Amino acid sequence: MPRFMLSDGGPPFGSSGLGRLSRLGVWLVRVGVVPILIEPGRPDQNGRHERFHQTLRAETASPPSSSIRTQQESFDRFQQVYNDERPHEALGMKTPLRSTSCRHGI
Repeated sequence: MPRFMLSDGGPPFGSSGLGRLSRLGVWLVRVGVVPILIEPGRPDQNGRHERFHQTLRAETASPPSSSIRTQQESFDRFQQVYNDERPHEALGMKTPLRSTSCRHGI
């Protein structure tokens, strides 16, 4: 279980209510995960996450597949390459699968 979860504060993690937490955000607190919400309208505060989504979309869903099954196959291939083949600079050019500092990848 992660200790922290960084989010843009939008659904499903955040809300405009008390403390900006959604029901999911409250549940995370109850199980011991501290939600950290970036400022509204500031995606630059979560650049790594935004960049990952840009890559994921470009490699798996531009254009989207014609069926849910083929779309899932595209996501599965991406995950396999991302975790097992692509070296990550932050992991000393190891893959998440081979690194002892990151056990789950995506």
